[in-house]
Amino acid sequence: MAYGRVSMRVAREILRLQFEARLSHRQIGRACGASCSTVSEAVGRFQAAGLSWPLPAELPDSALGGRLYRERGETASDTREPDWRRVHKELARRHVTLALWVSCRPRHKTQSRCRVTPGRRSSRCRCS
Repeated sequence: MAYGRVSMRVAREILRLQFEARLSHRQIGRACGASCSTVSEAVGRFQAAGLSWPLPAELPDSALGGRLYRERGETASDTREPDWRRVHKELARRHVTLALWVSCRPRHKTQSRCRVTPGRRSSRCRCS
């Protein structure tokens, strides 16, 4: 499910409870009427924006919202396409399924060297 925006009043309260009161995400969620994942997302967005606590007093809610959230229709900064020729070549190898390739790919930056034992019911990366 997509993460919805919280009001800037709630976002400021979440940040205040996180950095001043040092409460857990569960406690902050109870206090603000939000879920733990919403609290975690708000704190993560705050840290990703490069902001520091305490927030400047002159920072209006609109500026804070602009730093924490993208505008509607704005795309994420990392929209690179995968090298589809390379993906197709690796998936063409014997005993490599898309699920295996996706799970093992982050371990191998340059070239996947996985060998899956044939006839095994659960295919998993045997290279580590």
